[in-house]
Amino acid sequence: MIRASLRLLKRHADAFLLWMAVVIGGTLFLMFWGAVRWSTTELWRQEWQGVHVQVFCVPESVVAVSETLRRAEGIAAVSVVLPAQGWQEVQQQLGLPELEGADTLLPAVCVATLSERIQLEDVLALQKQMEQRVGVSAVVFPMERVSELLRRRQREALWWYGGAVFGALLWLSTAVGAMRRIRHRAATYAVMAVLGVPPWRLRVPFLLGSWGAATIGVLVAVGGAIALCTVFPEVGDWFLWHRLLKAVSEGLWVELSIGAVLWWGFLVLVDALLSVPWSGSQ
Repeated sequence: MIRASLRLLKRHADAFLLWMAVVIGGTLFLMFWGAVRWSTTELWRQEWQGVHVQVFCVPESVVAVSETLRRAEGIAAVSVVLPAQGWQEVQQQLGLPELEGADTLLPAVCVATLSERIQLEDVLALQKQMEQRVGVSAVVFPMERVSELLRRRQREALWWYGGAVFGALLWLSTAVGAMRRIRHRAATYAVMAVLGVPPWRLRVPFLLGSWGAATIGVLVAVGGAIALCTVFPEVGDWFLWHRLLKAVSEGLWVELSIGAVLWWGFLVLVDALLSVPWSGSQ
């Protein structure tokens, strides 16, 4: 059966090469689009981590305020800056000399880091709750910055998913065209069934041939991308290859491996459904 598949690959090389090219293009698109998604998400996350809700309060209320913030929905972490620590930071920034025994009237500050899943309404409700607490002198919340970041995340998600749907439809159209060519070649052997050849002996070699072409296409795409980005770093920067490698080093290799297996399984399913005329029709 394997020999028959190899003979078919040689005899109908143009059809299988077209399918291999389609697989290479789809694999490269998945790698690049996945790197774009990971990159934009990481950049947004870095900016989001710089957004904080700062609650200024008297030192006597710092425990109660910090506990309220920790229990609030949508708060990822809470840190406390006591007046003495705040005074030291002011001295360092302004270059003031250290004065022993000096007292400070600075308030305590509770700094809350927002969760990525928080909604703007939750932050506004938390801000109102903090402003009404006894002992709280001020609540600083960068409303415009948070609103801009939340809107940008929605725009980027819509843009990315829209591009993914467009790319998937474009790839499926080319894949159907390549599979039709292989299907047509397989149908030309249907006359052999009249001579008593079992249908599965006519179909399995084409299936194995298309599966082999898909496997080679995936390996060529991945290997070619690695080699190209290694030899030409500027291509790697455009292809976001360094970001993809960083994602792997940060423990995302399991997700990438699962994605590769699912992609190959999808190609096998496409081969099985489209490359062979199971009902005897073209």
